[in-house]
This record gives sequence, structure tokens and C-alpha cells, in this order.
Amino acid sequence: MKSKILLSVLLTLLIAINGLSQSSTIRFKHLTYSDGLSNSNVYTFVQDKNGFMWIGTEGGLFRYDGIRFKMYKNSHNDSSSLNSNVVFSLLVDSEENMWVGTYKGINIYNASSDNFIDLRLSNLYTSDFATTVNDIIEIPDYGVLLASSIGVILIDPITLEINHAFNNQLNSALGAQTIVTYYYNNDILWIGTEQGLFRYDLQQKKVRHYNLIDYNDITESNIIVKIFEDKTGDLWVATRGGGIFRLDSDTEK
Repeated sequence: MKSKILLSVLLTLLIAINGLSQSSTIRFKHLTYSDGLSNSNVYTFVQDKNGFMWIGTEGGLFRYDGIRFKMYKNSHNDSSSLNSNVVFSLLVDSEENMWVGTYKGINIYNASSDNFIDLRLSNLYTSDFATTVNDIIEIPDYGVLLASSIGVILIDPITLEINHAFNNQLNSALGAQTIVTYYYNNDILWIGTEQGLFRYDLQQKKVRHYNLIDYNDITESNIIVKIFEDKTGDLWVATRGGGIFRLDSDTEK
């Protein structure tokens, strides 16, 4: 009798485990050229309020509705098209505006006319090279912050005015360099650059520089490509060619 009960329990457990493993199976669908995604070099993506997935690639911006893709590209004869086909960064802000960072600056998507507004950063900043926008974040009560090849650029999302005072102050502290990525939390802005990691306190207006080469004799790369803060408050920093660093929130080492 006991053996029958034990067998019954074992069978029940096996069925439950099998059902759990089947229900937790992750299935991937590979979206390629045949689906309408005509460029396979994907840099970024974001979802808007309507559920569309927007995908930034080396060959244009794509909108995916779950069935088909729609492609947006630069047209030399159309000023309302994307200013570049190389799309590095995307952001949907708190006002549901979509910002598109490219090799040649920043665009805002105009949903009503299905085209783009180019803020023409090249006209505002004198540079021998294109103003590339690598990352975009929104900081509450401050605005939309661009990580660009000419430094920090803060823009008011309502008026679209550039905050030159903020930009000049922070860029002066950072030095002239390319900003690659950001991470923001509780008035602390972490800035990933090609010369290491910076911590900026927005209230105290103080900057601290972390030279990653000082923390590891092996790495020779100071280029930060991604920053993430975990649940314990520790900071994880991904580099280009130098591996991953973890900054302890208590010791800051």
C-alpha cells in the first residue's frame, strides 16, 4: 500500500516538474531580412505607448507592429526625414515623445505627420565632425540628456531649448571628450566616457573621476559602454575590451 502511495506521489511530482519545464520554455523568433528588417546591425530599440517596437540600426530606423516592419531612412531632398541612417540611441520620454539619436545628431519623431524634427545640433555647436548621439536619458525636473561626441547636452523636452549653462558647467568639469552612456538614480548621474567613469552629484554639483586602469593593472581600456546599478546599490560597469568592473556602494572601490 505504501509503495503505491509513494509511486503515486512520484508520478504527480514528475508530471508537475514536466509541466513547469514546458511552461517556462523560452522561445525566440529570429527577425531577419525576410521579415522586413533589412539591416542586421542593431544598436538599440524601444517600445512606444501604442506598443510599436522601434529598432535603431546601421541602415535606418524600423517600426515593428508584431507582423511587419516599416522603414524610415534619410532622404537628402526631405528635411523632415531622419538626419542619418545610423541610429545609435532611442528614448520615449515622459511626454511620450520619441527621441532618435544618430550619427549626425538628434531627431524627434512627429507622430501626427509620421516624420521627424531635426534639432540641428551641428548649427549650435562648431565642430569639424558630426555630433554623434550615443545615448539618451530623461532626468526628472531637468530634461532630456544626450550623451554625445561633443559632451553633455541637456534639452528641455517641452520648449526644445538647450540648457547651455548646465552643459558648459558639466562639460568643463569633465573635459572635452566623448560621452558614451549614462545611468541616473537619486540625483546621482553616472557618466561613461572614453576616458573612464564619472560620478556627478546634481545637488552639490561635484564631479568625481574613476580611472579604471587604476583599479586593474591588466586592463588598458577606459572606454565605458554600459552602466547598471543592482538592487544592493553596487554599480556594474561594462567596458570596451577591458571586461566588467563592479563598484561597491559602501567602499566605492
